[in-house]
Amino acid sequence: MKENIKSIFENWNEIIIWSCLQGIMGEIYTNSEENAAMAILGDFAFYAGKPDKELVKFKPENCGQDFIIMVPQDDEWAGLIEKCYGDNAKKVTRYAIKKEKDIFDICKLEQVIQELPEGYELKLLEEQECSGVWNHRIHPAI
Repeated sequence: MKENIKSIFENWNEIIIWSCLQGIMGEIYTNSEENAAMAILGDFAFYAGKPDKELVKFKPENCGQDFIIMVPQDDEWAGLIEKCYGDNAKKVTRYAIKKEKDIFDICKLEQVIQELPEGYELKLLEEQECSGVWNHRIHPAI
């Protein structure tokens, strides 16, 4: 992967992007000037660099789904996506898990455990418990 393409995504801490950049999963596409890039994996496409209409409108041949979750690097990219797709673009808030080192608050976890009602316990899920959860239908549509 060219260094200038890596630098476009440099400060974006997303595992999907880094998987694409490392060639593990997904693909990276750029414009001809290589000042804009799209990292795409599954239903997600991340856009970075100088906003580029051709890149926003580009759909890779192996992208067979009817929709894509387009994640803009900034407001300029977001505006371009909305301009290109009009009413077909639906803007939503996407929440992410914090990835910073040492972000997990062990003291808070211990406090929650102490406050659990009698008869409840907090423990790791084992394979058996997970199988039971995934085999249980919560809603008929799932």
